[in-house]
Amino acid sequence: TYYHLAGPKMWKDRHRLVPGLFDNEAGIEAIRNTRRLAQNYFQKGAFGMSHTEAQLEFFLGNTAMIPCGAWLKSEMAGKIPAGFEMGCFNLPTVSPDKEKADPTAIAIYVEPMLVFKTTPERERASVDFLRFMTSRKMAGRFSKLQDLPTAIRGASEGNLSADLDDLLAIIHRSKSSFGLVAGEGYSEMKQQYYDFMHKVIAGDESPETTARSFEARAQIVKSRADDPDRVVVNHVFKPILLMLLLGGGALLVILRSIKHWKRSKDARVRAAISEAATRQRLGWRNVLLFAGPTALVYTLFVIYPSLRAFAWSLHAWNGLTPMSEMPFKGLLNFRRLLFQSNEFWIAINNNLFLMVVVPLFVIPLAMFLAAALSRGVKGATLFRVVFFFPNLIGGVAATLLWMHLYNPKGGLLTTTLVAMGNAFTVIGLSTIGEWFQSFDGYAWLSPANLYWSLIPISVWGTVGFNMVLYLAAMESIPESYYEAAKLDGAGPWRQFWNVTLPLIWDIVVISIVFLVIAGMKAFDVIWLLTNQQPQTDSHVITTRMVQTMFNEFRVGEATALAVLLFLMVLVGSAATLRGLQRESVEM
Repeated sequence: TYYHLAGPKMWKDRHRLVPGLFDNEAGIEAIRNTRRLAQNYFQKGAFGMSHTEAQLEFFLGNTAMIPCGAWLKSEMAGKIPAGFEMGCFNLPTVSPDKEKADPTAIAIYVEPMLVFKTTPERERASVDFLRFMTSRKMAGRFSKLQDLPTAIRGASEGNLSADLDDLLAIIHRSKSSFGLVAGEGYSEMKQQYYDFMHKVIAGDESPETTARSFEARAQIVKSRADDPDRVVVNHVFKPILLMLLLGGGALLVILRSIKHWKRSKDARVRAAISEAATRQRLGWRNVLLFAGPTALVYTLFVIYPSLRAFAWSLHAWNGLTPMSEMPFKGLLNFRRLLFQSNEFWIAINNNLFLMVVVPLFVIPLAMFLAAALSRGVKGATLFRVVFFFPNLIGGVAATLLWMHLYNPKGGLLTTTLVAMGNAFTVIGLSTIGEWFQSFDGYAWLSPANLYWSLIPISVWGTVGFNMVLYLAAMESIPESYYEAAKLDGAGPWRQFWNVTLPLIWDIVVISIVFLVIAGMKAFDVIWLLTNQQPQTDSHVITTRMVQTMFNEFRVGEATALAVLLFLMVLVGSAATLRGLQRESVEM
């Protein structure tokens, strides 16, 4: 819309972040038109669907049309009903009196083909290979195989199905095109466009306010690119608090470790003396034989890359130029993340939600199930298998399963709630029924609902594992302890607090550490549930790291994020383990 309202030149200048081209008349009108389309005509629940779910709604006949690229039919192959006839039209333009661009122009997206500079022979061979792959013959074969048009003149004609005839006609009529080229312009703006689009289609602030906000964010990106070594201090208290927590956590670990070492020193000496008489010592050759290969592989694939990441975090690098030419920046990447970046602290808050809120649901439920099974509930073996089953499913597969459950149209959760609403209405409880029916088309995975929707996923995926941990510990407690507690008049609740919990406390602490680590390292579930395009408000540290490295090409800052994540996981888990540790209870 902006392209047609403002014209090609202003559209290009806007992507060059020329001041005043977001907050102007054309920009405000484009926001107003797009918002009216989204809020008045989008299918209910669209903001909570993945792109493939939205496309499937079109093929199921639940929507009249869908904006999509030319790959629609190829991507949805196997899901299109037999006899389904497709057609297409160009993106609508503005009224002729407002038109400032070619109305036949088509929107495109281009990804460049990169040839790395090595030797002249390899460079020529790479270019020749690209020429071969983009020749009319090979492009035509690709079009026929994928039912997808290409940019090679004459390659698509005769190689596409009848469903794409309208698209070919649009291409032939077009006199110009417009679109973004990956890698050109300001790479940081990609995240800003994700955020801006959601504000446009789902926000409730005025178009003028949205335009001003985006103008301000665009100029921040531009000023950073113009002066990359400048750090604007936006946060003072938060980084100081984080550094104090890391330092305090490290100090706690050291002090507790020293205390534990001193307390157990005599016991270790006695154990070593008693074991020396019966245990045969391994020579260095045998040690190297058994541990050497494992240590070598671990060093090559874990320790060495980790050390390289520490080094990269002190440099500025885009991942393409020679590493020998990386400029040394010292602690610049860390200072920018801690003192300037709003995105970093938003991600930290989301990680804290996963670290704190999820265990509050998981630990009590897992402990209750373990206690129930350990006391001889009928069908205990079956329940163990059922509760542990989610741990046998991979993280990606489990996330995709939950995406279907959360589908606003036809998902199991939405369908069940609506059916309950209908049942309540039939029996005369219309108020309750209307409340349940209001979940029809509810966008469970929209940014506003995403993290609360993660709680059932996390509970389902982690309760079984923690239940097994607690159950194994509970079953190792002698039954005589419970019999003695009964003789003292202790009921089931008192037995749990005074017998069970103290004896399994070490296992509880370990499970808390696992949950803390999982909360800090969460990635796949967030990445998939946000359609691989998380907004700033939905990022965690790991998704922000991937966004920074592979979309914004800032390897130095991405590895600085990795270093901070490593420190937080290391200190956080060690401090949790040492801080919650108690004196061992002898049985």
